[in-house]
Amino acid sequence: MSIKVDAEAIMPMRLEWVVNLTTAKALGITILKTLLLRADRVIE
Repeated sequence: MSIKVDAEAIMPMRLEWVVNLTTAKALGITILKTLLLRADRVIE
C-alpha cells in the first residue's frame, strides 16, 4: 500500500534581528554600534 502526501515547506519571508543589551552586558558581550543600528529591535 502506498500513500502519497503533498507537503509544502514554508520559508520565512523576513527574519527579525533583536538585541538584548541587558543580557549581553550580563554575559560580558559588547555589541558593535553597527549591529545595534541594523537591529529591528533593541531591548535595554
